[in-house]
Amino acid sequence: MQAGVTHQGIAFTQAGSNPTILPGASVATSRGRFEIPAYSTANASVGIAKDPWWFNVYCENLANSNASTFISTDQFIVEQSPLRPRVIGGSFGYKF
Repeated sequence: MQAGVTHQGIAFTQAGSNPTILPGASVATSRGRFEIPAYSTANASVGIAKDPWWFNVYCENLANSNASTFISTDQFIVEQSPLRPRVIGGSFGYKF
């Protein structure tokens, strides 16, 4: 069995010299500065083995957190890279 939690604090997408985009404001550059809010994710895994057989079940992003990991305004289009949604999987095998 194993479990893990990661936390990403508040971050900014660009250096401080780029303007912060405010709601309702006009865009004068293709390089805006966005604040990425903090988020946390949790992962877990459990497995069992007996003689040459093994089986493992895992879950990534247990709480199914929805967050942006990066925001860009290249070419005047706001683009966001989302956090991967919850993933549940398993594997099994035989060692010979």
